[in-house]
Amino acid sequence: MQSFEIGELNEFAACFNLINLMQASYECERGVRWKMQPQRFANNRLTNCNKLLRDIENGTYKPMAVKSFPIYERGKTRVVKPVTFYDRVAQRCFCDHVLVDSILKMVSVECSAVLPGRGLSYAFDRVRSHLEAAPMSGWVAKFDFSAYFASIDQDILLDMMRWPIRDERLFRFLETVITADSPGLELGSHISQLCAAAYPTKLDSVVSRAPGVVGYHRYMDDGIIICRDRESALAALELSRKISRDLKLTINPKKTYANRIDQPFKFCKMRFLKTSGEVRMRVPKKQTRTACRHARNVKRKAARDDRIDLGPVKASLLGYVNHGDADLSRLVSSIFPIDSKPIGA
Repeated sequence: MQSFEIGELNEFAACFNLINLMQASYECERGVRWKMQPQRFANNRLTNCNKLLRDIENGTYKPMAVKSFPIYERGKTRVVKPVTFYDRVAQRCFCDHVLVDSILKMVSVECSAVLPGRGLSYAFDRVRSHLEAAPMSGWVAKFDFSAYFASIDQDILLDMMRWPIRDERLFRFLETVITADSPGLELGSHISQLCAAAYPTKLDSVVSRAPGVVGYHRYMDDGIIICRDRESALAALELSRKISRDLKLTINPKKTYANRIDQPFKFCKMRFLKTSGEVRMRVPKKQTRTACRHARNVKRKAARDDRIDLGPVKASLLGYVNHGDADLSRLVSSIFPIDSKPIGA
């Protein structure tokens, strides 16, 4: 019989136990209870969670094989491999009790994406504060990775995760999920999303401290560097390319450039413009109107069916209020009430 240290056993058991797996299954059901897989799992919830726990404890757990499918987004083709609900429960439990805290120990404040409290609003506020601190003579450099998830090196990633995850059995679980598919990481996995957010941490640390850099922020594979002058911006981009090569990532030349700070630019679909008096932020009107049209349709359906939850739709639209102009805020308020004064009003 295999033996474990007391501390190791407690750390592993604190993550994977029947109560945590049951709670993870309820969390995974949110918004998808109408689907077949969650319903089948819920019909025998206790039995399924107990079986999942035994597989993980015995070291025999492996993600189920599923077929991938292409999606088409903004002229690009992406291949997504979905995660079964059974595997999603295990990954959610691991993320909630181990991986999220481990990632937060690794990344800097200038990294945002799928981390708690670090969504688009967080990223926009950080970029805005950096622009406000930068001089009008400054320059802005942008970079973007090509085929980001598929390019992530699994060996480099696992070496990085050795430091925050010391428990051997927890690390083996992470390794099993990451190496289930090769190369790179799969888009549909919660573990993959969190690991992808942390993967360029070395780049964040080095570039943000480079000479002449006033501000830096990265949202998953989109990065922005705010510098004092043109020479600093070009040097920061070259440094980014060098570190990216060390991480076996490729910077997309079509989306990488440097420009004066008084010229408008887009970051995560938000349009920024720095003037001598303020930093202006504008959401593309077409994007907001499409979201409003969708919200109206959902609201009409919710009036006929009380099982439809309008909470996520309302939260999504109210995000435009804090970062959009007055016209778009009035458009949003025609669907849902607005309590706060929009920026730009």
